[in-house]
Parts: sequence; C-alpha cells; structure tokens
Amino acid sequence: MEPSPPSPSPPPSANPNEHQYWTDPILCDETRAKLEYYRSLGWLPPNHKPKTLEGIAVVERYWRKYCLQSNADYEKYLLSEDQAIYMNFFDWMHKTSREKRLQSYDEYWRRLKQYFSLFARRRMEPEVQEQMRRVYRIPPPCELAYCPILQIISYAFRDKAFANTTLTPELIWQLQVPDYRTSLPLYWKPEVLDTPLLRHVHSTEYGLELHQSLPMAYTSSREALRELGRDAKFEDDIGHYNYRRWTANEVNRHFTSQERQRVLGQSGDEVYQRHYQSHFFQGDLQNVVLLRPPQKHLLQAAGSMLRKRDLSAPSSVLTEEQRRAICQDPRILELRRAKREAMEEMRSLAGTKKKAQNLFPHLYEKHESLCKELSQLRKTLAKDTKETARK
Repeated sequence: MEPSPPSPSPPPSANPNEHQYWTDPILCDETRAKLEYYRSLGWLPPNHKPKTLEGIAVVERYWRKYCLQSNADYEKYLLSEDQAIYMNFFDWMHKTSREKRLQSYDEYWRRLKQYFSLFARRRMEPEVQEQMRRVYRIPPPCELAYCPILQIISYAFRDKAFANTTLTPELIWQLQVPDYRTSLPLYWKPEVLDTPLLRHVHSTEYGLELHQSLPMAYTSSREALRELGRDAKFEDDIGHYNYRRWTANEVNRHFTSQERQRVLGQSGDEVYQRHYQSHFFQGDLQNVVLLRPPQKHLLQAAGSMLRKRDLSAPSSVLTEEQRRAICQDPRILELRRAKREAMEEMRSLAGTKKKAQNLFPHLYEKHESLCKELSQLRKTLAKDTKETARK
C-alpha cells in the first residue's frame, strides 16, 4: 500500500502580540468576520502587511464578482482547488479589467493563493500550484524581446557573475517567488559589482576581445547601430537619436505635454516641436476635407515607406575583392613588414614576446605601436571602401 502524500504545510504563524493588520478595513467585512471566527477557535491567521492585504483585496473583489456572475458560492469555489475554475476566473478577469500584462497575473495568482490560505488555514496543494505555474512560466515572445531583465541575466551568465555557481538558465525558469515576498533576489559576486554590462570591444592580434573593465564608448555604440541599419538595408543611417525621436512621438501621442516634457527632460515644447515632432502628418486630410472614404491602408503604407529596406543598397560586409585590395595596400604592406621585423628582433634577443616586455621594453612598445597603427589603418580603409560603395 502506497503511503499517502504529505499534506500541505500551514501558513506561517502570526505573533499574537503584534497588531493584526487583517482586522483593518482592507478586506471585505465578511472575510474579516470569518477570520475573527477562526481566531476565536484558536487559529491566528497569518499577519500579512497592509500592502500585501491590498493586493489580496483586489483579487478578492474580482473573485466575489466572478462567483456572483457564475451563480456559485465564492468560498466553495475558492476551496475547490480546481485548476479549471482558477483558469476561467483569470480569463474572465483579463477580459473585464484594464490590466493585460502577464506579470500582473502572476502576481494575482500569488495573491489568490494567499486568499485561499486564509479560508483553508493551510497552503494550496502543490499539484495545483505546479499546474498553474506551467501556465504563467513562459512570457509572450513580444515581451521577451524588450525585457531588459532577460538581457541582464544573459550578460550575467556570460560573465559568470552569479554568487550561486550552480544556477543555470534552465533553473531560473523553475524558480518561484514565495507568496510572502514580492521578488526573489539573485546575488552577484562581490568582485563583479563594478563591472559594466556593456563593455568596450578592442582589437588584439588574436582578434576582437571584450575589455574587462572599460564600458562601451558612445562612438562604438553609434557605429554598431549604423552598421546594423546598413545590414538591414535601411535607406537612411540609424542612431540613438532615431530611438529618442520615436519615443518622443509615441509619448506625445499617448500622454500629455507635461508628461512628455518630464520623460524627455525638457522644460518646454519648443525643442520637441523643432527637433522631435514627426514631419509626417498621420491624419487622413482627404477624408476630413474632401469627405472621401477613409484610406487607412494607404496612410500606413505611406508612413512606413522610409522604414522599408532598400534592396539595392550595398551591404556593410566587404566582398572578397575589397578585402584583397585592402590587404595589398602599400601602407598595409609596409606596416606588416615593420611589425614582422620587430617581432623577429624580439625573438632573437629575448626568445619570446612575453620575455621581451621586461628585458627589452622599447622593442615591445615599438611592436605594440605598429599593431595599433596597422589595426587603425585597416579600419580606416574598410570604412572608406564602404562609403565609396554606398555612394
């Protein structure tokens, strides 16, 4: 005979000497009366903080309204531990409320579990929690693409920055925030706390390497954005200003002028109107003035013309012929010859380049200077070649 599974643990016990926040007028009168009855029987409900109780009260209002429309007893429905009932409730809540973000419903689910424990005087069954957690585990792809937390976590794994060395990307998806907390801290190693996330990429004789401490320069970021735009074959070069201007127009479309000024850090409307406001008017004037039928599809097509790819634009990737021409440039050949001679001289006197750094520092510095000059010249020639091809 198989042993029965262990029963769910009770919620954390409260201190009877503390003020019981659930007695405050946050939850509905019927719920507080029920908890008062439990206290008279000798069971003290968990003493959630007011902010937590406010979150429970939000779910409570929706839950009671949902049960009223379903002609069901709200307490019996709550204690059923039926995943289908809970999912139908959240579907109904999503349709009737203004909140549409998935992260908010993960918060609502935790508050519903706390609301359940107030009536059941125990935690919800682990099987039900696991079934519901599968539903809220994977955010939609559109949010993942813009999620800065996901990018920060990926950089942290790249730099091995987590204090918990056993943490893996697969394990992070399985972590669960306890009901009594609003977040789950992930600690960094002390030695990486001052390390920039976006760091400078520099050229070495072995190729491109990520610097350990220098942050990414503005010019490097601007150049990378420009190259991305050219690889995508956009008609115009893109930069940081394009995103700022796009943000300004979206904020202006959905918020007041004062809110836009605060977001952009501006003191008036003059700067926005002169430098940020789009020159493309997104209204259908023919529909308003000439009373012609609306042509939204034509308006959208006209507004997106500058964002279309120019298939005839040259790629930022150099062709084999262009790379060969750069390698055969007389200045490149001369610098490569001088660099080779400096290396041979170091090896003949010190044996290796590393030993020459201490024994013959002037030769080592000469070799490093030639490497930098050669790398800079290659970049300049490649840039000029791209500009010429683009014209």
